[in-house]
Amino acid sequence: MPALIAAGTLSATPASATPHTATVTTVYVANNSSGSVTPVDAATDTAGPPILIPGNPDVLAATPDGSTLYVATYTDITPVSTATDQPGKPVPTRTGETISLAFSPDGKTLYALIYAEKSIIIPINTATDTAGKPIPAGTFSTDMILAPGGTEAYVASRGDGTVIPINLATRTPGTPIPAGVAGSCPWTLAITPDGSTVYAAGSSEPGNEIIPIDTATDTAGTPVWPAGDQFPAMQVSQDGKTLWALATNGFLDRINTATNTLLPAIRIRGDLLTLNLTPQTAYVGQWWGWGRLLPVSTTTGIRGPDIPGARFIIATALSPDGKTIWAVGRSSRTVMPVDVATGQPGRPVPVGQNPAAVVVVSHSS
Repeated sequence: MPALIAAGTLSATPASATPHTATVTTVYVANNSSGSVTPVDAATDTAGPPILIPGNPDVLAATPDGSTLYVATYTDITPVSTATDQPGKPVPTRTGETISLAFSPDGKTLYALIYAEKSIIIPINTATDTAGKPIPAGTFSTDMILAPGGTEAYVASRGDGTVIPINLATRTPGTPIPAGVAGSCPWTLAITPDGSTVYAAGSSEPGNEIIPIDTATDTAGTPVWPAGDQFPAMQVSQDGKTLWALATNGFLDRINTATNTLLPAIRIRGDLLTLNLTPQTAYVGQWWGWGRLLPVSTTTGIRGPDIPGARFIIATALSPDGKTIWAVGRSSRTVMPVDVATGQPGRPVPVGQNPAAVVVVSHSS
């Protein structure tokens, strides 16, 4: 999540005073069918004028300092100044659909994974918003994560059943790591906070296993066979002790990362799509079924009361301070704040048609 930017200070002499720069938090929602991004003031829960983005925006990411939002459509990636909400010149990505965006730790490079028969990663210089030489990234690749130090990326190459390590310093792919059955695994990736293990989850039978990969040797370990099937979201807890894996068929699986053994699965009704972890709570977004946000205790595994207000949840995001989770309802065309401390929902804010993604950004106004 973008770091908070310190507020500017005034000099002692009024005549030479510099303008005060406030830090604000904005929730950005990509509206796939409206060709726009809705900015929402997190302090007042009010939407501002839509930011027009030609095409079908469906992936969002913000620089670590929060100064620039990047919006991906099927053909371009557009930078947007968060201070002015004004879009810049789009960076073409016409070889395929952008699946994932990730920044180098210093924010100087944006890596865009492009889904295609021959997938690529496009590195974008964020100072100039120009694309570098594409990096080969497998076949019909579906996910990408960066190691904590930002020196290596891992790509889930679903088409050939491997995870591809990529040296970002030289921008060259390494030897693919076998990680399941081609065409069904891997689909989703997660990495431990220390970067020692990457987990690759399958998308369907017979490849619904979760495979640990030792990043020191880039070798796959013994597969773990969870209760769930098809994993759209995985996340490792902040303490690094537990992998949480969300299955579309209503299971929340857990794996002890020290032993790579299964913990008891948590059964949840309905099709599940999104997952966000806080130290105390796992927030699960329901797609079909009731389409609500479901809180689960990370210590006991017990579900709390369903949180209504956003129908058919397509995306969720935590605020940088960890105090609020924002849930996007595809059917309700809203984004709704939920207080993490109390679990109470706020007023849903109307957005555009077919909202697809959300990111919460703290930035200078």
